[in-house]
Amino acid sequence: MDERRLDDTRNAIGVLTLLFQAPHDGATRSGYLQQMIGDEDAIADVGRAFTGMTNLAALILLDHSRRTGEPVADILRRVATTLASS
Repeated sequence: MDERRLDDTRNAIGVLTLLFQAPHDGATRSGYLQQMIGDEDAIADVGRAFTGMTNLAALILLDHSRRTGEPVADILRRVATTLASS
């Protein structure tokens, strides 16, 4: 994994950690996240974090496929079906 992709993935883990620690009230959560992310580079950091989340999801998907032997396309179909019925 190249250094940029690794940084993006680290950002994703950081943002996810913040989200799980954030208060449940929406307004309080928003203020909390803005404070934690900061003002200056918030848009770039959040954008990179979402890129990292995509990378992280792909790594998890590939790892699961490798461990179970199930084709990635089958896993995606199963997950999409489950999400569509929720």
